[in-house]
Amino acid sequence: MITRINYIESNFTRLDSYTNKTVPNFRGNVSIAPKPFFKYSERILNMSAIMKRLIYNHVINRGNQNKHKEFYNKIKTVPIDSYGFMRYFHNYARKFCNNREVEINLESNRLLDIAKSDEACIFIMSHENGKKDPAMLGIIGTLLSGAYINLGKAASCPRAKIIVNEDILTCMNKMQRAIYKKFGAVGINANLFDAGKGKNKDKMHKIISEFADNKSHVFIFPEGKMGMFKALDLKYKFQPGIAGIIRSALKQKENVKVIPVGFAYNSKSKNFLGSIYIGKPVCFKQEGDFIRVNNANIDLLTATANYKQYFGLNEENQSSVKVISENGVPIKGREQNLYIAGILCENLKICTNLAKNQVPEKSAGINNVIKI
Repeated sequence: MITRINYIESNFTRLDSYTNKTVPNFRGNVSIAPKPFFKYSERILNMSAIMKRLIYNHVINRGNQNKHKEFYNKIKTVPIDSYGFMRYFHNYARKFCNNREVEINLESNRLLDIAKSDEACIFIMSHENGKKDPAMLGIIGTLLSGAYINLGKAASCPRAKIIVNEDILTCMNKMQRAIYKKFGAVGINANLFDAGKGKNKDKMHKIISEFADNKSHVFIFPEGKMGMFKALDLKYKFQPGIAGIIRSALKQKENVKVIPVGFAYNSKSKNFLGSIYIGKPVCFKQEGDFIRVNNANIDLLTATANYKQYFGLNEENQSSVKVISENGVPIKGREQNLYIAGILCENLKICTNLAKNQVPEKSAGINNVIKI
């Protein structure tokens, strides 16, 4: 048996007694033990982060309180399932796009394909930069909502549910927080060691229920607070809680589609130059006690060797759908979690690397970019 540990699989492989081939060992790195010292340290760091956010919000929003109040009074009675709501959402998301120059693989039509369907998706996004990532999320929101509006689906399309650290919302002024919540922000306890995370259950249950009914897209940074550890490989930061969300959704929804989205930035430029790579959908399908999944972005050119082997990819077979298995034996229940998380982590890592490959080296100039 494989020792089940928190987080995600290592690139370790072993001999498969069933097929005589190496297969991924989804064992995961050793998680940090929840010792009292770590809990105390996290609380101190949280207090420091909250103070910085409060000061930053106070400075950046000085004189804007009345504007927040006026805007919220405009939207508070607008029905969420209306064209007007989506128009307000679209215009608000566009504010995050100001003075941002970003390369996006729109030619793939993946966002447009989502908009053309009536299916809700889960978007998992890389957490490269805590200060810049919200702008990238705003760009995705602008493009997707714009597509729905142009297709005449503004009133009926899935709304956004954006899972964020509850401290971010707590540090906002009352009206700004109300605006964010109106547009789908849901604050959860994102601490690594805090026992209070159990309070997230009711919030997540509602989100999953709305997602299963195709009423809400879910946007989440699966690294969570582990994103602060910049030197760690993604497989050590990616938190497997997303797998629990998918398994819960599959109890209510036959198929769950996950869209990995990679963010990257030009750190040498004074201008905001970035890149977004929207990946192929990772599709999970429940079949009795078992789950099938496609290889999606995992291919011969970009994936690590163990995932190529796991999906049986070769020159003749570059697309695969398989039952989540261990040594060729389908597994069920919570044992599936690390496999689901591992497959998603590999997909997100590939999309992030592809985003890095297309980051602009310099501005293309105002006359050579498409404005949104």
